[in-house]
Amino acid sequence: MTPQRRFLLGLAAVTGLLALAVVAPLAQYVLLAVLLAYVLVPLQRRLAPRVGDRVAALTLLLVSVSAVVVPVAVVLAVAFRELDRVREAVVADGFDVAALEALAAAGGVDLRGRWRRSRVAPSTPVPGRCSTCSAASPTR
Repeated sequence: MTPQRRFLLGLAAVTGLLALAVVAPLAQYVLLAVLLAYVLVPLQRRLAPRVGDRVAALTLLLVSVSAVVVPVAVVLAVAFRELDRVREAVVADGFDVAALEALAAAGGVDLRGRWRRSRVAPSTPVPGRCSTCSAASPTR
């Protein structure tokens, strides 16, 4: 093997390792893209003679993106609806911090210790709490 071939082989190896280092954090997404392409190529080949290459590719792209975006949008819509219901319940019925702390303590969670360790103070006062201290205000 000549020195030029050794150099080119070493350069190719280094380039391959650098490419692997770039792609490694994205390997899951790259493999998903390869799988999606493997699944969609036969569909594109069947659709292309009827409507053209570009229209077939655009159609499959829109369908595959919709297959991901629509379920995520539905899940987010349900989550935001539930969050809004919780917010309305808290606003309508008030927020009993003592009951929440008792429920958390029954589950083995110390909420007061977690609030004290927090680096950022809450920007708005918590209903049911004294605004100048961390003690719970008396229940009515």
